[in-house]
Amino acid sequence: MKQYYTITNPATYDAAHVRAHYTFDGSHYMNAGEYIEVLCKTACGVSAKKDGSTPYNVGSDIEEYQASVKSSAATLVNWKLAETLEKSLDVYFKNTASKNFWYGSIENNVLIIYKMTAATFRKFLEKFSFINERGCVRVREETKMMKKWLNMNV
Repeated sequence: MKQYYTITNPATYDAAHVRAHYTFDGSHYMNAGEYIEVLCKTACGVSAKKDGSTPYNVGSDIEEYQASVKSSAATLVNWKLAETLEKSLDVYFKNTASKNFWYGSIENNVLIIYKMTAATFRKFLEKFSFINERGCVRVREETKMMKKWLNMNV
């Protein structure tokens, strides 16, 4: 399922600010993933405070929907789960507290939320993620091929 949300109060993008480029007030900054999470919360009518610190096996990014929110170049978990991508995904899906998996993307000031089941999200990760140098699972940068897959499968 896809949900579209027109961004009525977009954050300011500050390229000079290191790593966290998005701000609503000029003093508190978010990285791209945190910004997508705030937008998803706003779209669902949930308190839109920045909170990227919930461990995947304890809670969800959006507790009210038991939803894990990811976006382009996201890290699935900030530590190594296993030696291979397949085994890492086995560990992740065995232990995750989330029941719903959302991928957020922005096009022309519109947030598109791709809402997936665990099975679909796993297929997405098998196709569009990798193990980085620290052993963490990372979603690849968003591409036209990725968006085509999402539009065909979600």
